[in-house]
Parts: sequence; C-alpha cells; structure tokens
Amino acid sequence: AMEDTIEVSAAVAGVDAAARTMTIRTDAGEEFALDVGPEVRNLPQVQVGDRVVVRYREAIGATMRRDGDPTAPTVDLSADRAAAGARPGASATATATEPVRIIAVDPATNVVTFYDSDKLVRKLQVRRPEAQAWIRQLKPGDEVVVTYTESVAVSVEPAAK
Repeated sequence: AMEDTIEVSAAVAGVDAAARTMTIRTDAGEEFALDVGPEVRNLPQVQVGDRVVVRYREAIGATMRRDGDPTAPTVDLSADRAAAGARPGASATATATEPVRIIAVDPATNVVTFYDSDKLVRKLQVRRPEAQAWIRQLKPGDEVVVTYTESVAVSVEPAAK
C-alpha cells in the first residue's frame, strides 16, 4: 500500500455573500475570484483572513489474489458537505477495486504489464522503491487485486490569531 497527500491553501481576501463570490490570495500573492455555488452552505461564516485548504489524497494497494477469491471490479463513490451551521467544507472520494492478471514485469524499467476485466492490455511504471521490490515477485499469470482511492477535501479554517 502507498499513499500521498498534497495540501494547498490560500487566504480569503474578500467575500461577497450576497453575490456568492469569494477572492482568495495564495502565499505568492496571486489572487483568484471564485463563484461560490448555492450548494456551498454557510458562506456568510467565511471571513477575510480565513484559509481555504484543499487536501488531495491518492492511495493504491495491491495484494496477490488467492484461489477462490470472489473479488469483482467495483467503484465506490461518496461525497459529503458541511452541515447547516458548520464551517463550510466538502469532500469527495472514489475507490476502484479491480482484479488484474499479470502479463509481464520488466525489472529493468519497473514496468508491469497486465490486463483487467475489460481485457485491454495496460502498462504501469512503478516509481516507489518499496513497490518496485514488491513487483519483482510477480510472474506472468499471477492475479493481483488492485485498489485505487483518490479523495479531495476542501475546508475553510479560521484565520490564525
């Protein structure tokens, strides 16, 4: 299993709750005007100086598929947003699980060739050393269950005092 999270933030430079717009300023001084849709709850709570924080998480895991494993391809989606009265925020997550059959592993380039349920041949270059070590155990015909998750969360956090 491997995962990475990236976080970026910007300061709120202006809010017009009636027009549902917000201006944010990056740490480098760039400003962006944003339209804030009606699905964003609690906009009037946002104040100049608050931080808009976006976190992106990506994770992938792989396990050898055992005989009789009934895992089928699936995609799960979920989303959430702030409750009425809470600070504005939202999140969305997608998780895909897919059994794949290994065609080849090239240890010189760390490329794994496989096909999944759609029977299309795919190649994936593995970049992380721990994953490169793991793929060296794979051989043609092996079945692996791969789970890939990505999520994004946006929150408005109070200005530091």
